Amino acid sequence: MQDVLLSALKIQELVSDDEAAKALTFLRDTDEEAARCKAFLDATSENKKIIEAQEFFGSDEKSAEARKQAARISKAYKGWVVDFENATADYLILKNKRDRAFITLELWRSVNSARNKGHV
Repeated sequence: MQDVLLSALKIQELVSDDEAAKALTFLRDTDEEAARCKAFLDATSENKKIIEAQEFFGSDEKSAEARKQAARISKAYKGWVVDFENATADYLILKNKRDRAFITLELWRSVNSARNKGHV
């Protein structure tokens, strides 16, 4: 029982009211940014088809397979790969930070619920 109380006390130290407030503020302040990051990632993903088509039809190669290969080694396609990697990283970094804030709030809620019931 003492181990449970010590664990509960450590959890309380991890998630203070101030930490919960910061997490909530972060979530509030990044709603729009998160939506924009996701939209940009989706749009960047769709740009692949456009770039491949432009490069495919702009190629001087004779066969379809050669045109496809030429499209995938073009500067435009390589630029798209970099853009897509950056958009993915930006989205995932923000998503992970927001997920951590959600976890912080859930942990805070659990600790407060236990405190209110007299378990902590």
